[in-house]
Amino acid sequence: NPFYENTVKEVIDFFKAKINYCVRVGISKDRIIIDPGIGFGKNSEHNLEILAEIDAFKQLHQPILIGASRKRFIGAIDNSHTDQRLGGSLAVASLCQDKHIDLIRVHDVHAHKQFFKLRDLIYQRN
Repeated sequence: NPFYENTVKEVIDFFKAKINYCVRVGISKDRIIIDPGIGFGKNSEHNLEILAEIDAFKQLHQPILIGASRKRFIGAIDNSHTDQRLGGSLAVASLCQDKHIDLIRVHDVHAHKQFFKLRDLIYQRN
């Protein structure tokens, strides 16, 4: 039963401390990727807050990875089973592309590739 007063701020503060620690022990910043941990120690509301405010993580000046594919918070919207969460996974991936997130981890690679290819072809016509 995770609790956050301010989910995004607390996760960012956690990363600031961890990045500083890594640099202090000799890990180069160019070897660090930030993953806000969608679905890990967070409830559905926390996950939605992180996604809605994903731009806030850019202040860390590190590549950002989002792995929301098929996660429980997507299923909580309509009580769908894991294999019925492609639509929600695509919605998160689309948001991530709009927000210029560096890395997106997915399960349904072909569907995502097709989605982005078609999306790009449509946007190129504008």
